[in-house]
Amino acid sequence: DGSIELYFALSNAYSIDDLKNDGIIEHEVGHTFGSAHANYLDCGEEIIGDNCVSIEYGDFYDTMGGETQEKNHFTSARKEYIGWLDSSNIVEINTPGEALYFVEPLEKESSGVQSLKISIDSTSNYYIDYRRPVGFDELVYDSQVFYNGIFLHKDFIREEKLWPFIIQTDVLDASPSDDSLNLVLGIGETFSDEENGIYITVDSIFDEYAMVYIKIDSKQCNDGIDNDNDEALLGPCYNLLKCCTYMLCP
Repeated sequence: DGSIELYFALSNAYSIDDLKNDGIIEHEVGHTFGSAHANYLDCGEEIIGDNCVSIEYGDFYDTMGGETQEKNHFTSARKEYIGWLDSSNIVEINTPGEALYFVEPLEKESSGVQSLKISIDSTSNYYIDYRRPVGFDELVYDSQVFYNGIFLHKDFIREEKLWPFIIQTDVLDASPSDDSLNLVLGIGETFSDEENGIYITVDSIFDEYAMVYIKIDSKQCNDGIDNDNDEALLGPCYNLLKCCTYMLCP
């Protein structure tokens, strides 16, 4: 008794070579798992901002993106959604504070931490992935970028007419002034989302793990809206879902 969700994907094969392309097949199977495309978040000269545009297929490091449909790993957000990562593999960070985390490579089977999930608001998160050029990820465009740092992704669950809940991811470009495919946040570099009080710094990287420092500022609601008695009852958390989703409420 109960309900189940069924997904399907349609693909046009223009030649026999298309049918032999494992990357295309894996991409379409990804849709049946409820995954939308892996996009690139274009924020101009900034890593994150108010005028960003999501570029379809723009994440070349995920099978759900990339113009040539390379065979490489899904991001941790996608693996979590599908159920390929256990709770022990993901650390969820949604309260103010600061700490140093050890993140193991995403490609290897492990019982350790392989992703950091930082809450932005009630509908989206930042994911931190540490990738190594091993297995399928050896085949990515420029495997050398994997040695340089960590990947930052932003996700959200969107409602679609045919697929009711599909996860979409956008890879952030930690080097927006660089036209290369090197998108990672490197050693000693800091990603700052000042609007949400989120700061991510790469301390060091090794083959076995990356050391990542996370700082989350507390934030008081101040949206200028008169919510009558709600504000008196809840104090700084009266508008929690709008602007205080990650703060530690008193």
